[in-house]
Amino acid sequence: MDTIYGCSRCNFEHTSIVVYQRHMEILHNIIPNYTCKLCNEKYRGNDEFDKHLEFTHGTNHWSLNLALKQVNRIISKGSRN
Repeated sequence: MDTIYGCSRCNFEHTSIVVYQRHMEILHNIIPNYTCKLCNEKYRGNDEFDKHLEFTHGTNHWSLNLALKQVNRIISKGSRN
């Protein structure tokens, strides 16, 4: 199941964090905050978040999201058996 990023100011929703971030910056002039799913550190804006993932965890949000999706598929597959 894909993560849905929803705007709290309008009805905009998207599965891409990058598209969601652009929406928030362009339409609402807000830079979203991000929480690392690995260590719960909080970051303002995608650039700082990407730097954290790369230098602290040796990954990026694309690889991390793909890995989390794979884990979720395995878990949901196991719960069906």
